Amino acid sequence: MGRTVDKCVCCNGSQLASNPALWMPFIADRALGLPPLTITQQMGFRSIESGIAYAMCKSLHCQTCGHLFVDYRFNQSEMVNLYTDYRGREYSSHRNIYEPGYKCQNESLVQGNAYNHIVEGFLSEFLPDTNITILDWGGDTGKNTPFRSKSSLIHIYDPSNKPAELQSAVNIFASKDFLDSYQLVVLANVLEHVPFPEDTLKELLNRMTSKTILYVEVPYEKIQACAQKDPPYSLQAQKLHWHEHISFFSESSLREVLQRCGLHILKVSAVEIDCASTGVSFTNILQAACRLCSKN
Repeated sequence: MGRTVDKCVCCNGSQLASNPALWMPFIADRALGLPPLTITQQMGFRSIESGIAYAMCKSLHCQTCGHLFVDYRFNQSEMVNLYTDYRGREYSSHRNIYEPGYKCQNESLVQGNAYNHIVEGFLSEFLPDTNITILDWGGDTGKNTPFRSKSSLIHIYDPSNKPAELQSAVNIFASKDFLDSYQLVVLANVLEHVPFPEDTLKELLNRMTSKTILYVEVPYEKIQACAQKDPPYSLQAQKLHWHEHISFFSESSLREVLQRCGLHILKVSAVEIDCASTGVSFTNILQAACRLCSKN
């Protein structure tokens, strides 16, 4: 069941500051089946003014680890509603109704990122030079999978079910298709979308040994990055709307959820990326390289 939460989805802390916010209408319609409602005088409401009613939610800011997130957590069917055909033709047309110009933006987004060299540089000290076996969890078509030229096998697990772009890459959906373990597990730009990040991370532990490197990447949203330069204050009051990213990670909240899953953090970095090709001059990401703790 989709539900609201009263504890942090990263550290399980209960000290949460709260403010009302809106779901962006595309998300409310596609995931929840709640399109905007136009209210007119003819409806006969005595105490509600005419206008447009949008689906409401709450912005929550954890006072323990700094995680900023929306209170409502999608259930499985709502996730299917939202991410079936993600960035495909029907999805793009639906979203363009609410966000004119999205189709053009999407065309640049589906071309892939241009910073794999940064990811590979971040990870290279932990991996062999050749024949790397890779599981890219949520890897779309594999266009953003790092170390493609050095891999002997790439498995992609992604709900979009799009065909892999590389000859060495294979889309897998059944548990029998997985290897027992991989040298590199990639979880890039996934945790900000999922209802409970810890659950997703724990799914990956069975695909890892003590020698496996887990690479985690999430957007370092501007509101979080700015909060680190000045003392954080009422971030939830500044976050007035929610779109497909339902979690905004701080470095502390990312570390917290990784450690709660029994992962040993080898390295964390905040990086500014030039993303001019996507219509955004720069973006920021948080990167983490992890291994299983020895007790696992």
